[in-house]
Amino acid sequence: MVLSAMPIKPNPKVEAWMPQAAEVCASLSREPSVTAPEILAIVHRESGGDPSAVSISGFRGLGQVGRAVCLDYNDSDDGAVYPTPIPVPLDKPILQLRITAWFYSWCKSWAVKRGYAQNDLESMVWGRVCYGWGPGNLKRAVKDWRQATGLERVPSLAELADMFPQAGRPYVRPWLIADTFLDEVAAYSPQGQLPPIDTPGPSASEDAPSDGYDDDGLLVPRPLEVAADPFAIAARSGAVLGLLAIGAASVLFVVYGILGARRKRNPKANRRGRGNAPKSGVNPPAK
Repeated sequence: MVLSAMPIKPNPKVEAWMPQAAEVCASLSREPSVTAPEILAIVHRESGGDPSAVSISGFRGLGQVGRAVCLDYNDSDDGAVYPTPIPVPLDKPILQLRITAWFYSWCKSWAVKRGYAQNDLESMVWGRVCYGWGPGNLKRAVKDWRQATGLERVPSLAELADMFPQAGRPYVRPWLIADTFLDEVAAYSPQGQLPPIDTPGPSASEDAPSDGYDDDGLLVPRPLEVAADPFAIAARSGAVLGLLAIGAASVLFVVYGILGARRKRNPKANRRGRGNAPKSGVNPPAK
């Protein structure tokens, strides 16, 4: 990736949030880590530095977060320490930045987990597209591109931009150009350069989140953890089958007990019920 020849001019209203953004990034507990320039680059595009901004769709604050993201944030380790009312309050910009940083980190990890990003810079760009467009939309776009081209590889963002020139909302298209977000990050970085990444890029083997969203971009419950040990699975299955067998034996025991009691009370009726009565339809003479 190469930065474009036209650098983006920083917005003073966005730059004013640098100390708070740095504080939030330093306190974020989840991986991968994010930097203050990355967060300010998101704010630059989303709200222009206005913490009271509210979109037509109801997204709010500096990072334009919605109800679904707030719900998922409150269910996280960071949300347990710094919970947020829903919707996110417009008078708490530090909380807006915290949710923005948390969700952007989630998006970076999501992009790596799905194989879209292979290094730090790619995780930044794909994470930004995921943040702005939504993971459900991005996943569908990649799937549609693969079906249209017959290729199984991951498309470049430029290829997605060519295939979906009006994808989603009108302002989504700039996010599908890889260099745009890096330009915005550089604009809020010292000397106009991308910030160094202190930690290694996330890998698919790390504790990346599950998608968290279905194909429509809606939050879904987190899956329960299931032991991968086949012996543990077999043991649980055997225990269930054993309980079912005991239950079936108990039912048969009760049924046979009832039938045995009926035979003792009325043996003649029992014999007639088994087909031993005369076939002529005439009752046998009394003994």
